Amino acid sequence: MANRKVSLLVLDDEPWNMSWLEDFAASEGVELRMVSTYDEAVQEASKEAPDIAVVDIMIGATSEEVVGVTLASVPAEWVGLRFVRYLRATLARSKDKTAIIVYTVLDRDELAKVVEDAFQGVYCVKSNVEHFRGTLLAAVARFKQK
Repeated sequence: MANRKVSLLVLDDEPWNMSWLEDFAASEGVELRMVSTYDEAVQEASKEAPDIAVVDIMIGATSEEVVGVTLASVPAEWVGLRFVRYLRATLARSKDKTAIIVYTVLDRDELAKVVEDAFQGVYCVKSNVEHFRGTLLAAVARFKQK
């Protein structure tokens, strides 16, 4: 098995997350594409399906909008949720397999409802950076061996 370059597409608007993800990609030799809008994310994913998509499901939401939110009550127009839906629809028609890592302040069980196992969905909670990093490392390792 070859040790190949893994592609990572990140949809986020938090500078701190973007910073540590840039450091992560550099240290792991991952090809990184970072976007902060739905249109940019769709454009990048359309060019080439990423091996791994990292999506902040509540990108653009204010802290007031997040209070008391469950996945069932997330407004359909929230950018991250729209992009996950786009990826699911696109990947369902494709042979490409993309690991989708979704993170947010939502409970992990709520996140499991967003991405079906058929798409190799990996879920983690935004506030748990060590779990997030470990999940990302495992996904990168899996794709490097393909």
